[in-house]
Amino acid sequence: MSNTSHVAPVDLDSWNISLFPEDLLGLLTPETPLELVSHSSVSILRDDPFFKDWVFAGDIHGHIRIHPSYKAPLVQSLQGNNLALELSPFPTALIKGNQHISINTFVDALHAIGCTHIRVNAYGWKETLDIPGRRPLSYGNPLHPHAHLNTFDLGTHYHSSAITLLSPRHRDPRIKVYPPSLPLARARVTRGCPK
Repeated sequence: MSNTSHVAPVDLDSWNISLFPEDLLGLLTPETPLELVSHSSVSILRDDPFFKDWVFAGDIHGHIRIHPSYKAPLVQSLQGNNLALELSPFPTALIKGNQHISINTFVDALHAIGCTHIRVNAYGWKETLDIPGRRPLSYGNPLHPHAHLNTFDLGTHYHSSAITLLSPRHRDPRIKVYPPSLPLARARVTRGCPK
């Protein structure tokens, strides 16, 4: 955490963007490896409800999602490239097992089945927004019909001499929450002080 204060956003923490499949080739090299999703994924990101049933098709340090109607055709198209793939029984996962392919193969398969819309979700970033002399970041395609649903989580830093008490809004079995150990902290939490 920075010990300086900023009133404007200074970094990008996460984003949800809609793209055309060919946009991936403008962001990544054709040989970039992509892992086909084989587990029932649930995004930890809050995205527009329009995308809630979309299938997690690929991962490259973020999720690439497709409309459910393209799940079986995409697997069949990839099988035509001599890939031994089996359709996942989970509604939001693409395949069973583990398979990596190039982003070029993925985009070609999406084109072959007529898929024109993908959703990309990325989180866990700490990308600085404005570095003088650096090429600006390009996220999303403003011409995409779903561009108005793109969201960005921008972060800022502020200085505080207080210890901020935090707890997750929703219970999650993957997160262990430790109760405050100091009597003063316990008193603050039980009195309803801001967390």
